[in-house]
Amino acid sequence: MPLDERQRLKLAIAITGVLALVLIFMIWREIRQISDLQTKIADSETKLSDLSIEVADLSELLAERAFLEQTLEEDVKILPDEKEVADFLYTLDDVREEAKVSPNVQCKPQLFTTLKPPKGSGLVPHTWELTVDGPFAALVKFVNLFEIHEQFFRVDGFEIKQSLDDPDERNMKLKITTFTYEPKGKDAPK
Repeated sequence: MPLDERQRLKLAIAITGVLALVLIFMIWREIRQISDLQTKIADSETKLSDLSIEVADLSELLAERAFLEQTLEEDVKILPDEKEVADFLYTLDDVREEAKVSPNVQCKPQLFTTLKPPKGSGLVPHTWELTVDGPFAALVKFVNLFEIHEQFFRVDGFEIKQSLDDPDERNMKLKITTFTYEPKGKDAPK
């Protein structure tokens, strides 16, 4: 049955309407997908910005760590190694001779202790308690030579008393500490 012109017009309007609805639905779906993508892009850009800041912070931290490692490496050069700690009596004798104290000066290490290092420091303290007899000026020079020695020695304390036998002689008890460095982690010797 042939359609008259009015029916054909209604059919064309109906088909156009359906096509318009389908087209509107497709456009709406695409706009929604574009909006979702824009939100994801914005979130990704925020994350990228945050990561860039973290990378910059990490770069600064790595540079600071490298600087601190270099500083530590330079600073521990003044610390004696285990052999030098073992040879402390030779160092002690050299300092005694350099202080130009009389040969009758007695220098006796009374106590040697190796203490537990502070956690995470890698620095192991070694302490000696000494008794030294001699003239006051020589004893002061003796202490000073330890304080300015090329290796690190710390004079923790001393006590000077006048000798009962000789008014020019003094008796000094002295506590000296040095440290050795035992690196932890990746710097530790294998």
